[in-house]
Amino acid sequence: MMSKLTRSSAVLMSASLLSAGCGATTAEHPAYKDGWRHARVEALVASPTPVHHVYKDCRSSQNEHTLAQHYVVASYAFGGSPTLRHTMVVPLSAGMSTAVGQLIHINIEHCAQALPADPTDH
Repeated sequence: MMSKLTRSSAVLMSASLLSAGCGATTAEHPAYKDGWRHARVEALVASPTPVHHVYKDCRSSQNEHTLAQHYVVASYAFGGSPTLRHTMVVPLSAGMSTAVGQLIHINIEHCAQALPADPTDH
């Protein structure tokens, strides 16, 4: 029989190996190199609503005629760690609806419109 300590250690090692495997696959994906990241919707915001303490606000780089779009505050992992997170204000694609907690794809380099995430993404 395994001791409680041995079982806990095995679970922790398995979890870290699984997360390392997912990170390596994501980092090698071509879209990742183009700036696309998995993100979680933290809040829905209107274009004129002030948002403080975000890493990047894409509303400032948008044309005036696009400021009527809907925006979200999205949180994404960086630095190879799921616990290190940045937040960005990004525009939603036309016709896209979303909710807090939903997974989406954002581009951290080009302020492109957010895209729906594939349900199989993690």
